Amino acid sequence: MVSIQTMEKKPRRIYFVLLALLAFLIPLGIYEVYNKQYLYFALEAVAFAFGVSYAVRFKRAFPIIELYREHLTLVRGTVRKEVPYDAIGTVEEMSNFLATIYISPKEQYLIHSNHYPGMPKDDTKRTVNILAGEIKKRTGECPYIKHR
Repeated sequence: MVSIQTMEKKPRRIYFVLLALLAFLIPLGIYEVYNKQYLYFALEAVAFAFGVSYAVRFKRAFPIIELYREHLTLVRGTVRKEVPYDAIGTVEEMSNFLATIYISPKEQYLIHSNHYPGMPKDDTKRTVNILAGEIKKRTGECPYIKHR
């Protein structure tokens, strides 16, 4: 069994700063409504919605990937999802240090990822490249990788 820790310090710091920003936006929005400045309230509501969306995706992402001979296991606290290697269709990098493992159109799993915009696509430090290499070692086939 090989275990890959995909959670880095930088995304965790961004997450905590975002939570502080969201906590600040709530009283600011109440103040804007109190002063009848609805345009600013609408802008703050949009920023709050984007922040909550990011926070939910961050918490849903799996920080640990355990690779076995027949399957990989995604671990988040006590939640464990076993995914057979044959079922993996595509591994896609997303923004905000996240990647998605697509099993089917309705079944997909978020994982934390280590990549930034200027990083070369074949860099060995990219989480999707590490994952694809480990899967290729075990099955002989590499899943399709969609880089950002």
